[in-house]
Amino acid sequence: MKKSRILKELEGLAQDLSISVIYDRINGQGGYCRLKEKHYIIINSSLSLERKIEILAEGLKTFPLDRIYLKPRLREIIEGKFSRSEGR
Repeated sequence: MKKSRILKELEGLAQDLSISVIYDRINGQGGYCRLKEKHYIIINSSLSLERKIEILAEGLKTFPLDRIYLKPRLREIIEGKFSRSEGR
């Protein structure tokens, strides 16, 4: 699966979970945060595609995903088995 497709599918999962994914130029790399009752994953827009995937997957890992169908490859990525050489 291409990295751009992986990122889009992770973004779709976040949307399904009512998590806003925000790309912006920030100090640091980003991550998950909660403000009041809203959930956000903020990602530095200048990062590589691989790093964006890692940060988004790490943020999604904090949610209960065991009852949601995920493609096996997406589940592996969220569980931390992402290969940087995949999908160039």
